[in-house]
Amino acid sequence: MPLTAPWSLSDDQVYSLVAYLLFINGIVPNTIVLTSETLAKIDMPNRQGFKPIDAELPGAALPSN
Repeated sequence: MPLTAPWSLSDDQVYSLVAYLLFINGIVPNTIVLTSETLAKIDMPNRQGFKPIDAELPGAALPSN
């Protein structure tokens, strides 16, 4: 990220960007300092909405006929 310069953001810049996106969506306060530890503790709004799937992983070999 950005598209024209992949992997050009530092870890701190990525955490800042994610913190901003979470803030503007009302998920975290604007005073949060986002780290790997604090990010893991955030209760995401749709955390109970994910369902396991029985699909092959992308790139997995297709079954033979």
